[in-house]
Amino acid sequence: KQWFCLLMLVAALLTTSTGIARADGSGNGGSRNSDHKSSSDGGSWYVGLTGGGVFAGGLDDQNFGVSNAGVNAAVTQGFSLGNGPTFGGQVGYDFKGPRVEGEFVWQNVPRPHTTLAVSGTGVKSYNTTLGGSSVDTYSFFVNGYYDFNHQGKVSPYVGVGLGVTSLNAGSVNSGGPILQAPGLNQSVFAYQAKVGVSYKLNDAAHLFLQYRYIGTGSFNYGGADITIGGKTFHMNPVSGTLGNSSVEVGVRVKI
Repeated sequence: KQWFCLLMLVAALLTTSTGIARADGSGNGGSRNSDHKSSSDGGSWYVGLTGGGVFAGGLDDQNFGVSNAGVNAAVTQGFSLGNGPTFGGQVGYDFKGPRVEGEFVWQNVPRPHTTLAVSGTGVKSYNTTLGGSSVDTYSFFVNGYYDFNHQGKVSPYVGVGLGVTSLNAGSVNSGGPILQAPGLNQSVFAYQAKVGVSYKLNDAAHLFLQYRYIGTGSFNYGGADITIGGKTFHMNPVSGTLGNSSVEVGVRVKI
């Protein structure tokens, strides 16, 4: 919950500071209000922060069956992903309706497990679940938006973006049957879509709530090596795409 409290604190400070500065223009010769009004007729630059929860999809586990000299192994390997946090930062330009921006997004989800079942002549049978690792994605997007009811207090919006996603996953190693599942550090094409609603705190700041979907091109993953009774089995890499949904809150401020 720390990220939510931080966003609320930033919004409160912005509301208080801008309210004091603009509540009465007479303290500065009465020209502040007219200057602000004329500047608001055009577009404006802004910065933003988002935080929320991501619900990962794609990069499913893959099942394999291999044999070597009477030893049979059934292996499930891959990146069956859990849920985790997401944070983002944006810099953009508001054309008072349309908006364009550059955005960085970080997401972190657990890779829960790899399962291994072994049977055969002269070897010990295993059926076990091995530990997993953490999976991080780092995405860069160029986004376009349209804000409906731009001048209103409440403004729904839609947005789309194109960019690149880098996925970084740690390797998995175990005892018993020796399993070595390699990590992954790969970048692919990515796209995203957003729908949300923003609330105008004042002329400088908006709070917003949004749903985001990120899809990617194909990652190559897997390729575990398993050593059982001196015999080594190699799992071929497989391919899969990532599709993550997230719900986020954020703050956007004119600069």
